[in-house]
Amino acid sequence: KDIYEGNRNFSKLELDHFLTEWKHRKKYLDSLNIKTYWVIAPFKHYVYGEKLPFNIYVSEKRRVDQLKDYFEGDLSDLIIDPLPLLIENKNDRKLFYKMDNHWNYHSGYLTTKKILERIQIDFPNSNIPDIPEHSWKDTVIQKGIHYKVIGVNDLSETKQTPFIKNRMSIKDKKYGFKSLKGFPYPWSYEVRYTNKKIKSGLKILFIRDSFGKQLIPFVREVFEESVFIFDAWRYQLNKPIIEVVKPDVVVYLGLETHLENMLKK
Repeated sequence: KDIYEGNRNFSKLELDHFLTEWKHRKKYLDSLNIKTYWVIAPFKHYVYGEKLPFNIYVSEKRRVDQLKDYFEGDLSDLIIDPLPLLIENKNDRKLFYKMDNHWNYHSGYLTTKKILERIQIDFPNSNIPDIPEHSWKDTVIQKGIHYKVIGVNDLSETKQTPFIKNRMSIKDKKYGFKSLKGFPYPWSYEVRYTNKKIKSGLKILFIRDSFGKQLIPFVREVFEESVFIFDAWRYQLNKPIIEVVKPDVVVYLGLETHLENMLKK
């Protein structure tokens, strides 16, 4: 609520810190000929603002817009903001779980398409196939952060999971990066997929949080190798991982409520 109403908008000093951090990251990644993007996942309020109580007001300036404006010129091609695309499509399909704060696989599909459009521009000679045709499998679920808080056992919703009939990628052997001490989901720290059907394709590395999970079914099908690191909401540069994976592309993806975390050491 504080972020939505503008009470935690960034100061010029904080914006300077973000710009300095990303200039440092880009200089390093450019030296390795790695393209990087920063995907900022919006929280539910911005997509469904009309469903909020009347006494909650949206700030004239969103923090992500502050960053985009401040990065203009130096890093104008860094940030990918899916919010306009989600708002455009929100009447066609459900984009967030009703019983949880996370976006769903429909948002993951739209966001993956948006990322691919940018990558295809930056790698015009690479073999990047389209996301395969898929159907949706319906499952009734009774779980989620809101479900637990509300405490009404009879509540439920329909979850739609993408089904790709002729999936080409496989879940492959991990590199073996050690999960961070105390991370509650160590099994999700590293996930790796390969697609042997794609020749001379790209290798992509995601440094992500739980919102990145919704992109995995689509991303894994369009890259020769895709690695996903859930680095405990830190969104750090992760040099040791980059130097082992040797990706062509690194995507940092995180929920916009956690933006400050990447400035902490």
